[in-house]
Amino acid sequence: ISPSVSTIFTVTGTDINTCTSTSTVQITVNPLPNTQVSANPTTICNTDTSLLSAFGAASYVWSNGLTVSTQFVTPNTNTTYTVTGTTSLGCTNSSTVLIVVHDLPVLNATATPSTICAGTITALAAIGDPSNAYIWSNGINTDTQSVAPSANTDYTVTATNINSCTATAVASV
Repeated sequence: ISPSVSTIFTVTGTDINTCTSTSTVQITVNPLPNTQVSANPTTICNTDTSLLSAFGAASYVWSNGLTVSTQFVTPNTNTTYTVTGTTSLGCTNSSTVLIVVHDLPVLNATATPSTICAGTITALAAIGDPSNAYIWSNGINTDTQSVAPSANTDYTVTATNINSCTATAVASV
């Protein structure tokens, strides 16, 4: 017997002399916890962090073994997290959340040539996916540029891909 709500069951027995006896038993069905989970954010870039929060129960166990209601996670691939919530009466229920992880842009920066005389020009190049957006530390927002520094200079370039993930690289002249 698996009642879904609390129920009283009655049984009546009759012996060979037609004598009867009645007994009752009450089965109490305790409610399951309304275990819920949220992630903020649900989509991240590789190396970023998401905050997972569980609510609706008295205690929690996560698929990664932690027994807290909130935790920070830094997955490097798409990952589903499951949390099992338990009530004070021992009833359990689970909920899941998927964290989508986007790759960082692949980026390299070069200066050709990297050693110059004062007053001469060198070419800087950000090497990566052509669909990336690039911005250099000197404010230039193209993948290539020519510079003529008067002293040793590091030029940092930041690439942003279509998922808004960023990477940086440095070209030294």
